[in-house]
Amino acid sequence: MNSNPNGRLAIYSNKNGVFYGKKIEHGLNDILRQEGEEEIKLKIPEVKIFPNSMLSINLSEGVRGEDAFLVQWFPKPAGVKETPYESPRNKEEFFHSIAALFQAGVKRLTLVMPYIYDQRKDTLEGRDTIGAALFCQELSGITQRERMQALCLDIHAQQIVGFYQLININLISVPTFKIYFDFLKQEYPGLLRDSCLILPDVGSSKRGRVYSELTGLPRIITDKIRLSPTKTEIQTFSLEGITIKGKTGLLIDDILGAGTTAGEAIKYLIEKEGLREAYWLITHPEITDLPKLDEMYNQGLFKKIFTADTIQLPEKEYFVQVPTSKLMARLIYNIHTDQSIGDYLRV
Repeated sequence: MNSNPNGRLAIYSNKNGVFYGKKIEHGLNDILRQEGEEEIKLKIPEVKIFPNSMLSINLSEGVRGEDAFLVQWFPKPAGVKETPYESPRNKEEFFHSIAALFQAGVKRLTLVMPYIYDQRKDTLEGRDTIGAALFCQELSGITQRERMQALCLDIHAQQIVGFYQLININLISVPTFKIYFDFLKQEYPGLLRDSCLILPDVGSSKRGRVYSELTGLPRIITDKIRLSPTKTEIQTFSLEGITIKGKTGLLIDDILGAGTTAGEAIKYLIEKEGLREAYWLITHPEITDLPKLDEMYNQGLFKKIFTADTIQLPEKEYFVQVPTSKLMARLIYNIHTDQSIGDYLRV
């Protein structure tokens, strides 16, 4: 007999979220064993795709009375060509699963979206839409503005939290700064000595300040200035007035797509400022051009790329995944048991 007023703990994952969901399942079961509670198993809704590309979701087990957590990763994994992994299909599966869980009588539902859908489109540009806000409008049609919580990692822009508040979803952005710092301190301690932090654009300044306070390392900001329609120039700024010649650079950013901005910044610093080598610390591996990363690696623009363990990456010697799933499992357990999560959200 379950005595938790929130219901039975359950974790679900759509197809593209299984990699992270399995890791969270493992972390949760470690906690449950320590607490003397029954272990759980990740549940994956069955997806049926019709010849006309429409889909249906089937929940094969009982749902009523569950305190459910639904995990989904939206971007297509790097190196995967199959269309079922495209972002729109992942979003559709996510929406269908939410609707199916509510219809089946779930007691409470929390969304676990390490990478927020369309989060790069957080402001209005020209006649385009604000993609992150549009996603929330679509989501509200599924949730019927049911008051609920959602978890993500390192949100791209804080105003996105407001989009979710408008549809009664309390979006909690989980910072990964300390996880990365502790991981480097344990696994790559040499990187925290005689190094500097590199921020590939002005928008990364706040992220860089937090890392600088944690590590004690100086930081430098690069910015690409457009001089004409065909000519750009990279400028560097540093409050500390540091010299980076002969140093190791730790490039800090939240999203890795094609890696163009980061690559240009590092190339400039190596060729013009004498930077010795670079390591990239990225939260979200939304990788869109793997051959380009291979090329930059061969050019010596990075030694390693550290990313969160949210999606399976191709076998490359330069990818290193940082374990964030243990923290996510702890947050899920504390939410389920109505314990505080504030201490885990401090940087």
